[in-house]
Amino acid sequence: MHGILIVGYNCADWVQFLPKFPLEDTKERCTNQSWERGGNASNSATVLAELGNEVEYFGTLADDNLKQFFKDDMDSYGVKYTNCPVLKNSKVGTSVVICSEESGTRTIIHCKGTLTELTHGQFKERINLDNYSWIHFEF
Repeated sequence: MHGILIVGYNCADWVQFLPKFPLEDTKERCTNQSWERGGNASNSATVLAELGNEVEYFGTLADDNLKQFFKDDMDSYGVKYTNCPVLKNSKVGTSVVICSEESGTRTIIHCKGTLTELTHGQFKERINLDNYSWIHFEF
């Protein structure tokens, strides 16, 4: 069976759950929090793997303190990532996600980091199109 390749961005999400959205210039306590691997392509790869598909994520990975977190999390869902270029001296993008339990809404504050996106050259040099039945680009 040929797998699915999902191409795009990844980031780290720090998700904060609060009873209600905070007012400006106040201090609030959250009811729960978690670190999650994020980014549309990264999340799509996880969902497809959970549905039983053979999936590979292809995007740049930062050689920073969160690299092992990404690898461990993708491993736990069976998402392959061995073709991903690991970029030295770069930082993955991060998001703070504020979830309001009262309204059910979420607000995302994103910092792009210094991780660059894939290049055409990286794609050509690392990906054999014959290995995939479907390729999805998420940019």
